[in-house]
Amino acid sequence: MKLKKFLCVCLCLLVVFANSRYVLGVPKQKLPKEEKQIVSRTDKQKVDVSVCDKRLADMGTPQEVIDSMDANFKSYIYEKSENTETYEGFDENLMENENSTGNNLLNARIGTISTSDMSVKVYATGVKFKGKKYVKIYPAFEWKTSCDLDNDTFAFALYDDWECKTGDEVGLTLNLINGKGVLLYQTTLKPASASSSGYGFKIPSNYASQLMNGAHYEGYAYFYVKENEEATRTISIKYIHDTTSPYSVSYGVSIGPASISVTGSTDRLEVYARNLNFSYYFSSK
Repeated sequence: MKLKKFLCVCLCLLVVFANSRYVLGVPKQKLPKEEKQIVSRTDKQKVDVSVCDKRLADMGTPQEVIDSMDANFKSYIYEKSENTETYEGFDENLMENENSTGNNLLNARIGTISTSDMSVKVYATGVKFKGKKYVKIYPAFEWKTSCDLDNDTFAFALYDDWECKTGDEVGLTLNLINGKGVLLYQTTLKPASASSSGYGFKIPSNYASQLMNGAHYEGYAYFYVKENEEATRTISIKYIHDTTSPYSVSYGVSIGPASISVTGSTDRLEVYARNLNFSYYFSSK
């Protein structure tokens, strides 16, 4: 008899508990940490893209160039632009693998990535400071697929007769974008190497490897160079990718006129390279 009463009590409690879930409601699950940290860029683009386009047009950028540029790059230029800037030139292309073994593929840590999965671009303007003329150059890279950036380097160098403006704080803005175009994370890196010809930015180990939801990385920078009508209007860009896992290799990067040299464990690195051209007529303005 006692056993039957005990079972009845247990059954009643079970029914009450089950019903309470529907009456009180199931507690909401906490969002994953990643989802709580995201900052929507999709909505921002809908509001600001026309403003960015107008600013670029006011700087003299041809409409076909504006239409070909991605929204994130236009937004970066808009944020960094100055009232005295005028459009000079734009170029964009896919990277080429310098040390390919023949199949022109990059063996990345999370899979095989073809060179068509990374593009680089450069946007150039003319600007004046205290009566002196400078060219302002915006180099950028974009991974078009998911890839870890641990211990990677993005570097660029101008040809002879150009000289970078000294005393400026140059930084690389690094964006992590998910598959829906939402900005998950943004940070700014300082140069790891520099010369009068250009800069190199090394991404620290275990610093940019949190890839999820089809995320990819983009990097944007800008710097000033002294105006020189006779200088070659070309910028040399390299992206050095560390393919090792879970460890990072040791290597160095040095920058000279139209030259970005890589030393160290180069057999464990994949080096992308591309020269981009930009128009320059600022001296006549």
